[in-house]
This record gives sequence, structure tokens and C-alpha cells, in this order.
Amino acid sequence: MSILWYFELVGVIIAGLMFFDWFCEFYYNLRAYCARKNLKQYGQGSWAIITGATDGIGLGFAKVLAKNNFNIVLVSRNPEKLASVEGEIKSYGVQTLSISKDFSKCPENPEDFFNDIDEKTRDLDVSILVNNIGSAYAGHFHDSTPQEISNQNALNLWPIVYLTKIFARRMLNRTPPSAIINLSSTGSLVPVSGLTVYCAGKSFDHLFTLDTNEEIRYLAKQEKLNGIHLLSLQPSFVETPLIKDFDRKPLVISPECCAENALRVLGKVNYSSAHWKHMIYAMGYRNIPWYINARVSLKALLKQKKRNS
Repeated sequence: MSILWYFELVGVIIAGLMFFDWFCEFYYNLRAYCARKNLKQYGQGSWAIITGATDGIGLGFAKVLAKNNFNIVLVSRNPEKLASVEGEIKSYGVQTLSISKDFSKCPENPEDFFNDIDEKTRDLDVSILVNNIGSAYAGHFHDSTPQEISNQNALNLWPIVYLTKIFARRMLNRTPPSAIINLSSTGSLVPVSGLTVYCAGKSFDHLFTLDTNEEIRYLAKQEKLNGIHLLSLQPSFVETPLIKDFDRKPLVISPECCAENALRVLGKVNYSSAHWKHMIYAMGYRNIPWYINARVSLKALLKQKKRNS
């Protein structure tokens, strides 16, 4: 056989693997697109905990879950904003509990910090946890201050890990199933220059959710416990304070729309951008070579800095 035959064989194998990967991704997105919301299975009248609940996506989740008769635990930093949002959520006829926590301080003593949330919710039937709190600083990594880096890691990494650990065991002991939604991002898929620490942290959140999901499924099966539906939510542009400085916001959606669609796919898939607009964005992102996106995003950052200077 000629060496050309071997090259052809390698080409066919690579093309087959690429087609298989595309097919699996398409099937996964199709499942998410066709999913229908079923929140009753988690026990309406139970409690949902939402971090970063006074703005953006967190507030969107609080409103949508309250409309679906879930009592809401609001966790955020600002007591005044918490009080204002608590009054708004109570108007849906549900109970609320506000917990004021500055997550930028959680690395100082994480055990005490997160155990305090556990203790304050100990008597509640918590069925859904939304790990929404996060932070991003746009700019060159080498220009970032140590405080900016520390804040991003504190908000984007620590709450997801510790709160998932605390509430997973509590949820496994419930009779109905439970759910944990961890906020990742389409920025976790490929490098985005100018959001280096943020995107790397969101990649961690995504992989942490998928790995934890497999462990919990195994544990639930071994101990004959009810499962937990874990979802790595990978939205694109959502109309929140986080993207207020972006000039271009393609396929942007509202926080309530983001929450509605995330809750629709919950229990059907383990990761998703949820809304069809963001699915399109994510599929495009996944198929852009990483080095091209890194360079294009860097040029966009430099153009933005020049325009602002």
C-alpha cells in the first residue's frame, strides 16, 4: 500500500470524529431546545437559594422562581438593595429570607463564611441552588491589580465549590429531586483576551459542574438516594451591569428570559446556553479556532481602550 493510502485513512478517521462531535453537539442542543419546564418535580413551596440576587441574572432567577411558587433566599452584599428586592419578591405571594454576604471576603475564612449560610438556611427545605454570583474586569491581565484578580477568583470560584458541597448532601436526603445551577459562560469555551481571569474561572465552573454531576449520580445510585440535576449554564450576552461597558452585544436577552430558559432545560441536559440565540452564539464560538478568537478579541480590546482614552 502507498503512503497516500495511509494519509487518506487518517483523513477519513479525523472527518468521522469531527462529524461525530458535531452530531453529538447538535443532538444535545436539540434536546435543550425541545425541553419543557417542569419545576413541580422539585416541590413548589420549597426554597430556592440565589447568590448575587439583587441584580442581573440572579434577580431574574428570583423573579421567575417566585412566580412559580418557590420561596426565595436572597444572598447578596448590599443590605439596602436586599431589602428593596425582598419587598418586590414578596409581592409574588412567597416567603423570603435575606442574607447579606460580601463574597469578596470569603477566602479569608471560607469555612465560617459558608457555614453561616448553611446555618441560616438549616431549617428550610432547599430544593434549588443558583450559584450566580460573579465578577469580571475588562482589560489586559498584566494591568490588573492584585485586588481585581483576587475579587474575580473569590466571586467566580469559591461560592460554586463551597455551596455545591454544602447543599449537595442536604439535597440528596430530600424525597423529591433537587437542582443546582452553576453560572458559567460562553466565554468558557475559547480564550477571550481582555477577560482572561474571568473566562478561565468560568471554564473551571463548567468543568467542576460536569465532574461533580457524575460523582453525585454515582453516589445517588450507590446509596439509593434521589438525584440532583446539575446544570452548567453558559449564557452569552444578558442585559446586566456586567456588560454595560460593551459596545457590541450580539443576541442579547433579558435576565428573566435567561432564567426562564435555564429552568426549562434543567434536568434535561447538564450544560447549555439555554436560549436559542445563545445556542447559536455558543455553536459558533466552539468552532472558531482558539488562537483566532484570542487575537480578534485582543484587537477589539485595544480598539475599545483607544476609543475610551
